[in-house]
Amino acid sequence: MDTSTGENGYGTLTITRFDDQEHIISGTFEFTVQGNNGELIKITDGRFDLNYSN
Repeated sequence: MDTSTGENGYGTLTITRFDDQEHIISGTFEFTVQGNNGELIKITDGRFDLNYSN
């Protein structure tokens, strides 16, 4: 499925944890994209936990 976050797409990303000692970033997200047929698709309750390095 192809999607786009063009003029009808929008969303939020919230950082809930930024630990510079353990190098962890955590957060939540939600967004809406538009499919090829114009239908709006909502992604909700997204969550991530990432390790990073300097």
